[in-house]
Amino acid sequence: MIVHRKHLDLWMSLAETCGTANAKELWRHLAHQPDKKPQLGTVTPMKGKQYQGKDGWSRVYHYEISGAGRVDYQFHREYVASKGDPHKVVRIVSIDLGSH
Repeated sequence: MIVHRKHLDLWMSLAETCGTANAKELWRHLAHQPDKKPQLGTVTPMKGKQYQGKDGWSRVYHYEISGAGRVDYQFHREYVASKGDPHKVVRIVSIDLGSH
């Protein structure tokens, strides 16, 4: 999981804002099956050219964790860092903990 430092404070406050059960389900979903429908919450692929994936990254997906939280993310099935082996990676694109 890659969370940019500009999103870190919001990421760390997900459980407090959206509830522990919702935050755990988001983590479970992103860690194990970011390309599938979650057990809780709603995932929608973002529409528009700016949300298309490239260089092996998926398109941007919008996970609605609760009425008070949304997390947009992308995943890569075989990401290779500068000196590493291929592995699955999820990166957080944006977090919005305001109401709709």
